[in-house]
Amino acid sequence: MKERDYIRLMDLADDKYILEADPDAELAGRIAVPGRRTERETAHAKKGTGSASRRRAIKYSAIAAGIAVCITAGGLGLFLPYEDGVYDISAYEGSEYYALISKMNEYVYGEPKSTNNFNKIMEAISGSDKDYSASPDFGGASGGDAPDGGGEESPDGSGGSQGESYEEVTDNQTEGVTEGDLIKRSDRYIYYLDGNELEVFAIDGGNSQMVGSYEFVSMDDGANYRNYAADEFYLSEDCLTVTVVGTYYDNAYGYFTSVISLDVTDPQNIEETHRVAVSGTYSSSRVKDGKLLLATQYSASFGRADYSDPSTFVPQQDTGEGLEPLPSEGVVSPDKLTSSRFTVVTQYDVATLEAKGAAAYLCYAGDFYASSERLYFTRSYTEVREEGGCYVRSAMTEISCLNYGGDEFAFEGSATIEGKVLNRYSMDEYKGVLRVFTTTRRIEYSGGAYIGISGGEKLNASLYCIDISDWSVVGSVENFAPEGESVRSARFDGDTAYVCTAVEITDPVFFFYLSDPENITYRQTAVISGFSTSLIDFGDGCAVGIGSDGEYALKIEAYVPGDTGIVPLCAYRADVYYSSDYKAYYIDRENGFIGLGITDYSYGAEARSRYILLYFDGESFTEVINTPLAGAADCKRGVYVDGYFYMFGSDDFKVAKIG
Repeated sequence: MKERDYIRLMDLADDKYILEADPDAELAGRIAVPGRRTERETAHAKKGTGSASRRRAIKYSAIAAGIAVCITAGGLGLFLPYEDGVYDISAYEGSEYYALISKMNEYVYGEPKSTNNFNKIMEAISGSDKDYSASPDFGGASGGDAPDGGGEESPDGSGGSQGESYEEVTDNQTEGVTEGDLIKRSDRYIYYLDGNELEVFAIDGGNSQMVGSYEFVSMDDGANYRNYAADEFYLSEDCLTVTVVGTYYDNAYGYFTSVISLDVTDPQNIEETHRVAVSGTYSSSRVKDGKLLLATQYSASFGRADYSDPSTFVPQQDTGEGLEPLPSEGVVSPDKLTSSRFTVVTQYDVATLEAKGAAAYLCYAGDFYASSERLYFTRSYTEVREEGGCYVRSAMTEISCLNYGGDEFAFEGSATIEGKVLNRYSMDEYKGVLRVFTTTRRIEYSGGAYIGISGGEKLNASLYCIDISDWSVVGSVENFAPEGESVRSARFDGDTAYVCTAVEITDPVFFFYLSDPENITYRQTAVISGFSTSLIDFGDGCAVGIGSDGEYALKIEAYVPGDTGIVPLCAYRADVYYSSDYKAYYIDRENGFIGLGITDYSYGAEARSRYILLYFDGESFTEVINTPLAGAADCKRGVYVDGYFYMFGSDDFKVAKIG
């Protein structure tokens, strides 16, 4: 045993054994005995070296005794067998949820793979325990949104009975699929969700003012309290109805997401008309062809579940007649559970809030990518396999598909690829092929030792093209980035795609040609300062990246594909804090505007919270507006209408004329 191991074991010796052996010993100065210091010094001078030797012998005898006790106790702990924790579930064989109960039982009460701690340690050292399927995913950066453009048209171009027509403000990821936001508008009014209050403003240039509002209040019926928080909303195609989604906490039943329908025919007298709810906190939503698709995250307490009561482990839905667990045929889960978190997706008629279908994805991510007919969910996990005489532990992603184009949900299939998907903007369906960027993450080890630097971990980026007719990978480019980099943002645009990878605050930007998935080619920039957390298709092959150039440093940069690589055109830089939420940006390709909220610490405390608007002419950025606007950067919104720019923040509203 090495010297440092002896020292570590000696430090484990309990001080009480030394005190019992020699009550006057002060444990080599580590234990103070009040009132004895002068007496001890005098006694020490009288006893001489012989007495010191005797004390040292007693001290080391005590240490040896302590070590023996520790080894004995540790040995018992190592070799005592595990108790069999398998729970008898035979009484529930008649339950429609029996298949789910069986997986839950194995997840919570499953028999240990090792018979005792000693075997478990030896298996880990030797690498023989290869079942990592229950390991958590690698994690990674969130945020960094990058849409594929489109979505500037109204859902159907129809006008309301009051003569209003819908005008899209949100830069939706998929054309024809509308996303919820904090701001929506018609040709007459702008609707803004300020915390728990929906505000309606007349569009009248410098004379604009709020003409109506509706506050969402928490409920208290005397026996129960529900704390409600609005998240985002939709404006109907006829501009007569607002649909608000938000999370509330029920102190009797936990977290739920409610959908509330408001009649906004008269903005001065807004009234609630319908309300439904589903288990979990709000995650994401879309509206397509009169259908509201809602995703929530529900965390079940499997360890405290009552298998005779499905409401204790299955998400519930309230359509107005009380809470009911989702049917078993709507629950999708892997063969071996890796978490107890559900992504619950429900479908409603947006006009009546009538329930049209529900599904629960267990162990899958909370957000989803929505194409014109399909929803894609991701499940991240780790896999260990043997390659070339060593073990490789890698991040994997299973992508599962749900078709919402018909009257009810229909499961279509799934595919598994290597790496972890950053967010929904890293996925895109085009001409029957699902294209996906991932961050590959591998750890290699052999004989209990890691291979390579940084603990054996290797980061890179890959692209996979999946044929959704049979879920096979028909094309890929693996590990195309510099070693150690991860995907920070992506944006697909038809047969092309941009992706930014980075390590710390330097990056290259890549441009992919995807017309032939079996023959993918790409170009890239040189390594440049900063990285983009969002990439925007700005038309004519130009991409604009919004991101960071260091701590509290904003960089907005334009890129175009050149003859030999990607060429940075121009950049706007400022030492400010910005939001990485894509919906917080105002994107106006037609007029060349990009707007966002910032926090500028160079101003006084009252003026730090600001809003900026940039004009991009294809060659350079020009700052058009830089004005104080209260509120967090994530919550600020802006919109340009007929020569005026309207800005909204927390209890704040401004209008600026654009010359």
